[in-house]
Amino acid sequence: MDRVFDLRPNDYVMLVPGAFHVPEGPDDEAYLIGSRCRACGATVPHPMAVCPACVSADTMEQVAIGQRGRLYSFTIANAAPVGFTAPYFQAYVELPEGPRVFALISDDVPVEADALADGMEMELVIEPVRKDEQGRPVLTYKYRPVASNGTGA
Repeated sequence: MDRVFDLRPNDYVMLVPGAFHVPEGPDDEAYLIGSRCRACGATVPHPMAVCPACVSADTMEQVAIGQRGRLYSFTIANAAPVGFTAPYFQAYVELPEGPRVFALISDDVPVEADALADGMEMELVIEPVRKDEQGRPVLTYKYRPVASNGTGA
């Protein structure tokens, strides 16, 4: 599976339903589904009804966030939960919209200590992390260095 938009919604499951948008075509882009407070401007990386910053109710609006960010920190995990494969990268990515998110790093990136560096520009990708009991890919959001996307960006 090279492109997630080749999958129909019934062909996959989301690791965290409602956390991200799966592209539906080649011109559609992945993004995290966040919330922004109309009262104070705080942005969080998931849908919320009450603002965690100013505690205002009914002021949160759904927004697309996280298409790009900067690598804040990372580590190599050498043990994995059942169904996952180790080693793999775990990271925090700082988003220009404000929040810092915990994420996995793309399978495109070799799991070597010098493959990443704090401060690198990162881009969001949607990739499978494992297969479910029916053999469908379980998708999640991950990040990869912008330069590793094959476009020379």
